[in-house]
Amino acid sequence: WVYPLPQSVLHHVHWHKRGLYETEQLFIWRLAQDKQVITQDPEQADLFCVPALSVGTPEQHVTRLLAYVQRAYPYWNRTGGRDHFIWDTADVGAVQWGNRSA
Repeated sequence: WVYPLPQSVLHHVHWHKRGLYETEQLFIWRLAQDKQVITQDPEQADLFCVPALSVGTPEQHVTRLLAYVQRAYPYWNRTGGRDHFIWDTADVGAVQWGNRSA
């Protein structure tokens, strides 16, 4: 099951087709579309995905996401998160500067 996270806890990044982070975005999108893998009923799920697409330092962002997931849903708390995964490449490099030349 892929958590449907509200905009208030997501890190806003302007994604560009064929950009550096297209793979990360495409993975989450394809995972959510795969009806052989994904269930719409979290009670039937064996594995939970927390989509943590971000740039910058991941600790604050992931901490905020997990606090929300633990508060808003019962699934993390019943296993201590052992059946959850977070995929976050968290680039802290040039992407933060945009398309500027040095």
